[in-house]
Amino acid sequence: MESLFYIDNRLGLDGMEFPVFKIRTMVDGIGSFDEIVSLNGVSSLGKPKNDLRIIPWRRFLRVYHLDEIPQIVNIFRSDMKLVGIRPRNSQQWKSFPESHRKRALQYKPGLFGVPYAVPVLSDFEHLLQVEEEYLDRYEESSYRTDLEYFLRISYNLLRGQRSE
Repeated sequence: MESLFYIDNRLGLDGMEFPVFKIRTMVDGIGSFDEIVSLNGVSSLGKPKNDLRIIPWRRFLRVYHLDEIPQIVNIFRSDMKLVGIRPRNSQQWKSFPESHRKRALQYKPGLFGVPYAVPVLSDFEHLLQVEEEYLDRYEESSYRTDLEYFLRISYNLLRGQRSE
């Protein structure tokens, strides 16, 4: 029997690896990320479409981001902050421009990802644009930017508007 929790290493502040805690919503052994993507393509957030690895009765945890709740531990451990660029593993970062990766990894990643501040992401380029805009604003005023994004994200999630 598989564990209820899933731990994956992600890159955080200064590109240092740290364990991210999540509720397990996928089964192992059905196919790799690359295999699923080659069959079904990817969403605007870079997640596989029609992912067969998702456990059907746990799908709602992913839809409502409840599988992320254990990452509160990452906030208490100071690996992450409340709002920011979502933590990605080294494989996921390979699809991003090096300049964006280097810039984003100068800061702690966030539990609430900045794409959720916009109701819909159209594609990967839009994701990059949203993250770059956040970084520009964060570098000018970190606390005010995180507060504004937290309020926008909360509003979108409460209204049921969320980017995939």
